[in-house]
Amino acid sequence: MNQLYDLAEDIRRCTSCSLWKNRTLAVPGDRKGKVIFVFSHPNEEEDRLGTLIVEDCSLLEKLGLSKDDCFFTTLIKCYPKKETNLDEHYKTCKSLWLDKQIKVIDPRVVIVDSKIKKYFSEEFFFVDFDNLDKEIIKKIKNKLTHSN
Repeated sequence: MNQLYDLAEDIRRCTSCSLWKNRTLAVPGDRKGKVIFVFSHPNEEEDRLGTLIVEDCSLLEKLGLSKDDCFFTTLIKCYPKKETNLDEHYKTCKSLWLDKQIKVIDPRVVIVDSKIKKYFSEEFFFVDFDNLDKEIIKKIKNKLTHSN
């Protein structure tokens, strides 16, 4: 069976942290591709649908990518509703799920929302999605061009 599919099913059944109690649907990630985008957590609508909604594709366009080239996911797989202290949830979800997804996909590039930078090693690219930096875009394009 497909490892990514199996992980998604395990994520949907996860009860490892308290966030599962209030979720509608866990959001394991969408699509397949050699570029992974990691956002903080699903929003309320994504929780309701069980899938990520990727509307703003300006970064994809600047990188010469389409949605089909990418795997979109979140560090926390459940919408946190009113919970404000997410530190332990980030750590738990990263080790339980995201690290495994990254290993299975074996991406050329991982692009992480800079708001959750502290949970990742420096080998990834950190992007402020609200304020795209031209230098980081150039570095990502270079990595995409020069990786296998």
